[in-house]
Amino acid sequence: MDSSRDGTRPGNPDGAPDHVQRRLGADHDSDENSPGLREGASRAASLAKADFRHLANPDDLAAAHAVAARLAKAMRVRLTRREQARRAGRRIDLRRTIHKSIAHGGTPLELVWRQRKHKPLRLVVLLDASGSMSMYSAVFLRFMHGILDNFREAEAFVFHTRLIHISPALRERDATRAVERMSLLAQGVGGGTRIGESLATFNRWHAKRAIHSRTCVMIVSDGYDTGPAEQLGQEMAALRRRCRRIAWLNPMIGWRGYSPEAAGMKAALPHVDLFAPAHNLESLQAIEPYLARI
Repeated sequence: MDSSRDGTRPGNPDGAPDHVQRRLGADHDSDENSPGLREGASRAASLAKADFRHLANPDDLAAAHAVAARLAKAMRVRLTRREQARRAGRRIDLRRTIHKSIAHGGTPLELVWRQRKHKPLRLVVLLDASGSMSMYSAVFLRFMHGILDNFREAEAFVFHTRLIHISPALRERDATRAVERMSLLAQGVGGGTRIGESLATFNRWHAKRAIHSRTCVMIVSDGYDTGPAEQLGQEMAALRRRCRRIAWLNPMIGWRGYSPEAAGMKAALPHVDLFAPAHNLESLQAIEPYLARI
């Protein structure tokens, strides 16, 4: 049985969600202050590690938007290469080869190769656009635009007090126009976050179309739900039965001393395969190896 269907976590028998390991970066260099280190590279490294909520400089924010879009594109390129490598090894279909050899007196003159049915990885991203996530949502929108621009199999939604399908808006080639269109769709942000109700809407009206057997659902949220935690838990369980993996990206994991104490977050965690930070560009980049294993 596929471990993604029976409630256990692959390689994690106790059922706890995986955690993305921080990559060794500039803060682990032997001498990051050496004179030979170029200023541009140093600035890029600092930007990669900067929490999105601290990007007050418009130039830094614009640079983060651009890097987020490039990350999505690079992620797709790497995943495609790995997928092609996995599919390169062909296998002989022995039964059909023997059947064809009957016409040649039992001599297998024609080898029949197995044709593996393949479903590409599909990403479904649900972004919390409530007030508490406002410092992070702008960069994530650019990342989501990059996902939809480069992944053939992708869907995007935002939620606050309701769920909104934004894939058509984000498929605008121009990133700025895409985000502007999305902002118009998402008007009315505020009044708290109804994560459970939003997931109920997704499960009822969108899941059948948006999800197949090789889908990873990414939920980007701090987990603060003004609705009942029980509903969130029930909807997460229903979603988990449909998809291959659920990755919950929480910017607050990057905050010192954070622990998932919110009732909604606690209700969701038993159904999450990956619980990972999403507070800076480095944490976004760290998601790609996890997706490659799906």
